Amino acid sequence: MLVAHGTWHGGALCLWAERSGPHTPAAGEAHPFATRDFTGTSYEPLVKGAMRIELAMALPSRGDRPLPSAELGPEPFDGTPELRSWRVPALVLEPFPAMALLQAAEHSGDVVPGSDLRFLCLVADEAVRLAGRGHVLPALLREDGDLVARWRPVVDEPARFRDLARAMPAACRAAEG
Repeated sequence: MLVAHGTWHGGALCLWAERSGPHTPAAGEAHPFATRDFTGTSYEPLVKGAMRIELAMALPSRGDRPLPSAELGPEPFDGTPELRSWRVPALVLEPFPAMALLQAAEHSGDVVPGSDLRFLCLVADEAVRLAGRGHVLPALLREDGDLVARWRPVVDEPARFRDLARAMPAACRAAEG
């Protein structure tokens, strides 16, 4: 089983997954059951050609291994987990494939979206809702010294967006740097 995870890092959606099954110890600080390989899954065409990176992520850990996400099933543990930095292989998705993945992630039968990826799916749904209602304005922003045109959302229900921000799982903020 694969549990897909997402984080927003460096201005892009980064995707990685946890594998179920036996876990072999990893070298150094590499996450022992993380992967960016979605071969043979419904995610494969959506991540084709994505840039491969390695992220440093602060994840709940127990001694020398990260704790599995809730979607893989709870692992009995006495005590308080500690946050520890792990190297995680990930994929960086371009905007259109990222949106396609976020709109399809919850409908996949062969990959389970983690709580962080499900949250990002909700954010994408909100973006589609705002754009569909014309609740966006053009803006010029300075990025790396250049002016670029961007669409800025016009938030029509501030309380709804505050609730959405409060609901963000900590895993969405796990990428370091």
